[in-house]
Amino acid sequence: MFDKIQGYLEKKIEETKRELEDEIQPGIKVIGAGESIADVIKKMWSYKWRHVSVEWVSEAEECFTADSDKVVIIVTRDCPGLANTIARTYHDAGVVTLGILHDADPDCFDSVIVGTDYTEAPIVIRDLLNPVVKESHIFYGVNDLRALLSNSGYFSVKTTYGRSVADVSAEMWHVLKSETEITKIEDISIHLSSSRNRNFSLKMSEMPPLLDLFSRFNRLSNIDWTVYSDDTMSGKELRLTCIITGKELQNTV
Repeated sequence: MFDKIQGYLEKKIEETKRELEDEIQPGIKVIGAGESIADVIKKMWSYKWRHVSVEWVSEAEECFTADSDKVVIIVTRDCPGLANTIARTYHDAGVVTLGILHDADPDCFDSVIVGTDYTEAPIVIRDLLNPVVKESHIFYGVNDLRALLSNSGYFSVKTTYGRSVADVSAEMWHVLKSETEITKIEDISIHLSSSRNRNFSLKMSEMPPLLDLFSRFNRLSNIDWTVYSDDTMSGKELRLTCIITGKELQNTV
């Protein structure tokens, strides 16, 4: 397992070099469809992310694709028709298109969230995008997110909190086991975060609980993971997020 992690880190270092050399920026959009989604979009604006465009629209004609678009997240409360129309435009343009809504047309999206509604969208989107937009100790870029979610059918975002790697890892396994049929998970990425003030570094002595969580998904060909700082967190708190995907997740989450 340690050899596998070392190989993974070497691969990520090379990918980071290539991304920096090419000056690739995230190219992510979040689009709120309909007037009733205003509270969600205002919360998204408050994150003040660099390289993430947050838009609020009432008509499909207000949305335009750009060559730089790589991932778009579309969220709505009660305008699924509008959301589906917008999604088809981006999906047909080759942009990885994600939906947070009920009554989504699966043909218009690469992946639709399950087990979550629009009220949880700000937290879900935060945990989905933070690994890409925050300063990371192990590089995780927009192309990693695209690879995870492209044509994946359905996705879910699970997050646990604790004071140690052991705590958040054990709780995450409990959440995944109780809320998901594990065999339906086709891909997963795992992200550990803490406050910058915690001066957190992942020591080898802390690795076994995380390695144990990884080992439960040995059947998967690759597990992306990262460690990043989040200044919105306080004290010694740790946050562990798992993004899971699968074409049959809608029947299990």
